[in-house]
Amino acid sequence: MRISQRQMFTQYLGQMNTSLSSLMESNSQGGTGKKINRPSDDPAGMARVMLYRESLSNIQRNKANINEATGWLNLADHALMQVSDIIAKIKTLNLQSSTETQTDDNRDQNATQLRGYFGELLNIANEKYNGQHIFAGHKVDAPAYVEGLAVTSHKYESPAGSGTYVDLSETVDFVASGANPESVLIQFTDSDSLDNRPSFIYSKDGGKTWIESTPADWTGDPNPNSTGYPLTLNAGGVSIAIHPKTVDGFNNPVYPEVEAITPDKTDSTPAYASKESLGGTWLTVRPTAIYKGDDHDTQTTQQYGPTANGLKADGYFTRDVSVRVTSNDGTTVAYEYSLDNGSNWIKATAPGNAQQLAIPGGYVKIDSGAFAANQEFLVHPRRADINFEISSNQTVTVNNVGKDIFGGMYQEPFSDYPKTVGGANLFDTVGKLIGYCETNDSDGIGRCLEELEDCLKGITTKLADVGGRENRLQVAFETATIRELSEDNARSGIEDVDTITLMTKLAQQQLAYNTVLKSSSMIMQMSLMNFI
Repeated sequence: MRISQRQMFTQYLGQMNTSLSSLMESNSQGGTGKKINRPSDDPAGMARVMLYRESLSNIQRNKANINEATGWLNLADHALMQVSDIIAKIKTLNLQSSTETQTDDNRDQNATQLRGYFGELLNIANEKYNGQHIFAGHKVDAPAYVEGLAVTSHKYESPAGSGTYVDLSETVDFVASGANPESVLIQFTDSDSLDNRPSFIYSKDGGKTWIESTPADWTGDPNPNSTGYPLTLNAGGVSIAIHPKTVDGFNNPVYPEVEAITPDKTDSTPAYASKESLGGTWLTVRPTAIYKGDDHDTQTTQQYGPTANGLKADGYFTRDVSVRVTSNDGTTVAYEYSLDNGSNWIKATAPGNAQQLAIPGGYVKIDSGAFAANQEFLVHPRRADINFEISSNQTVTVNNVGKDIFGGMYQEPFSDYPKTVGGANLFDTVGKLIGYCETNDSDGIGRCLEELEDCLKGITTKLADVGGRENRLQVAFETATIRELSEDNARSGIEDVDTITLMTKLAQQQLAYNTVLKSSSMIMQMSLMNFI
């Protein structure tokens, strides 16, 4: 078979291109450090590499979340430790002030220190991390607390000195407003129901001087249906709105009776003597803090269209649930619910006389009657928690609900006025202690000791909770680091080039390419003309 020059040239060129292509591919791998530079290099390997890259990206995001969450919780831990130290100092002043050797001036001096500690607690409760308030629930863009006024209210029923101590806050909510440098002390000089506007005297300097009330010091109306409601007592620069907690059989609010002090202001007994010895009803307007954040206590239920009697939702809901009743023929209630704000609806049914409708997380309930067509409801859980994802199936809460730690007063969603937070209440206890010291009330000062102990236990419990979350973050970070190293090694084994192997391969390919070039050159120089 005759080999033509064209055939020889084509074969030489193909061999040179093949050798050069292999050499350039190895050179490209050396430049990038990757043996897979495009999907066509290894489709199956590239698919695995993409999965590893996605997993590594998730791990890196989780580690960033862990670092951010650690900052939030470390600050909360430090803040609560400061609170614990301040409570210890307040307890020392409490013990000093409760002794009989303390004078009115001594207790005034202690009250000044207590107001300073109160301010420190307020600053700690409004602590910020990266400009976000850590004790305000998810309302991180505004301070968790503002300073306000509250009322310590009680009476000693007659006879003075041997009567029963009654806390009026059990039957009435007092909401104070205004301002005064010291606690304002109020004593009633008439025995009567509050809605009859009994006379009183008040002192703005701890009981040293007194001012008599006038009829104009009572404003508002005792009837909740009145436009002038609520009934309000005005004492100089402060006002006290009075909201009864109970009603009688005719749905009228029930106001408590107050007792006149014995002896009254004309007696030689000092006005700031023991409240128990003087008897009667006493109100003290003193400092507190009002929580402005949100909570995660329960959920609110709103309704639209025809009204449902006694509507409420029971259960645990992680998101808003919209519900609408489409029909009720007496046998079956047809309704729909949506978990994505009405974009998609899921149909369901219940018996026609049912007073609850099942939805994800719980039920929508009514007290009486039956569900009717065109009724619409929205179950809105109060979600104060801010959760950071720290692994594929694990989150940690980084913020805190201030009212559950510091107490104070809080106005719940859709309520008319703020109320004192139940349980151990640090701001309320310190506020009462300030009021007792400024009004020289040794009995009241003594009652604060046990409350401070409860507050300290609550802070200690919260410290343990924050510490537990910090430990979770530490373990999660260590786990993420180990996973990151393991998966990166697996990805590298598929994607990254072995430098030593590559250098050996490059040397072989360079030698092969040089050999092709030289052999091709030698053969191309051969010709029959050289032998003629």
